[in-house]
Amino acid sequence: MENNTTSSEWDQLMRASVAAPEPPESFLADLDGRLRAQQRKRALRAGFQRRVFAAALGSTLTLALLLVAVAGPERVIAAVRNALGFIPGIGFVSADAPVRVLAEPVRVEREGIAITLTRVTAESTGTNVSFTVEGLPVPDGAPSAGEGICPGVSAIAWPGGGLFSSTGGGGGPLGGSFTWNESFPSIPPTEMEATLIIPCIPMTVAGDYPANWEIPFRLVPTDAPALFATVEPTATVSPPPSATATDTKEAFPGISIGVERISELEDGYLLIGILEWDEKQYAMADASGSEFTLTDRDGRILPVENIGSVPEEPAAPNSAFWSLRVSGKNLRGPVTIRLDSLFVFLRDPLTFSFDTGENPRAGQEWEIGKSFSVSGHPLTVLRAEYILENSMPGLSVSVQTPPEILHVVVGSNNPPEAGGGPGESFESGIYRWRVFLQSPPSGRVELFIQQMTIQGEWTTTWDPPQD
Repeated sequence: MENNTTSSEWDQLMRASVAAPEPPESFLADLDGRLRAQQRKRALRAGFQRRVFAAALGSTLTLALLLVAVAGPERVIAAVRNALGFIPGIGFVSADAPVRVLAEPVRVEREGIAITLTRVTAESTGTNVSFTVEGLPVPDGAPSAGEGICPGVSAIAWPGGGLFSSTGGGGGPLGGSFTWNESFPSIPPTEMEATLIIPCIPMTVAGDYPANWEIPFRLVPTDAPALFATVEPTATVSPPPSATATDTKEAFPGISIGVERISELEDGYLLIGILEWDEKQYAMADASGSEFTLTDRDGRILPVENIGSVPEEPAAPNSAFWSLRVSGKNLRGPVTIRLDSLFVFLRDPLTFSFDTGENPRAGQEWEIGKSFSVSGHPLTVLRAEYILENSMPGLSVSVQTPPEILHVVVGSNNPPEAGGGPGESFESGIYRWRVFLQSPPSGRVELFIQQMTIQGEWTTTWDPPQD
């Protein structure tokens, strides 16, 4: 195996690369309140991401990590909103400075494994990179406890000695081939050549595969992005007064959607919408991976693509952006936008516990039978089974869920959890989730449910411009 850089040398390199001068005290004071609110949001997302990460290791479940940036004070947010642009095939970019992109894909092969750099977007607010990994064997389970996993932290270097490390990343599914995405600080605008440095293949056991990959690449200018215009907010369509409590339109009250900005593209429109929730019921909600349905005034379904998360945080702490690309022009409005499901993080977790005894064995089960109500919908934790997967201890928890709750995530406070997943749904309405533990269970186990995917019908309207 090739490995010319020691771990300590690499650590020193990374620490040096992220060093930065201290900002003025006045700026820090101005940012403090907003940073605290946005950090709470990211902490909630990170908890969900850690559980999905372990699921990917255990069963090649698709890993979708959100890369979120720290939002500044309101005046900074307003400036970012005015400067946000979109380039088809590239995504959201800053419109206040030139954007550079990868000139051509670059492929490097070593010992039967190939890494291909497929995307680089360098702008004033940061640099986003995507690469694919091919030729890895498909894992037969989660890594054994104690094995070192490559965290997937790369670096970018350019001529003259400049270098910095990534600020976040993720990808999947793992095994065989997968795509990995990472974000970095902004490459200096004068630099058109650089090298991506990958110390180890992300999410693999350190030492099993070639290390210290170097992929040189070139950047070229791209076309100017399409800009966004702010639109008047549209009221959320409410269910009729006669709707019953079980009607999916009001199955989970306190959640609403609206359209905030629009950008006209050559072949359609890009919409940025906002999702808002009652902060007394939910700590977070997210529709970046949800399915939207758009219909015009004649009832015709319009072609639409969910672009995903927006590289910006709304001003309100109990809100999040979503974005859609709508194909076609001269649309017959008003257009109805419908969201059928979304991910939520409950403000108050559903907690339950049981006693495993001193020396439980794999395959042993415990009946729990504890019921909860989520916005009037019954949810019952039925039982738990002790499992071992490649020496990693865990619990498989069965939950009876109503049709309005599509997916739940079970976490563990005692013993501390090491991740979780995947989940399984059954026709009987039982949902099963595996939570992995940092140590084998013994005595009283304390679990909780706080994250779930819910089903409803949230709608708003949008009036497309007419020629």
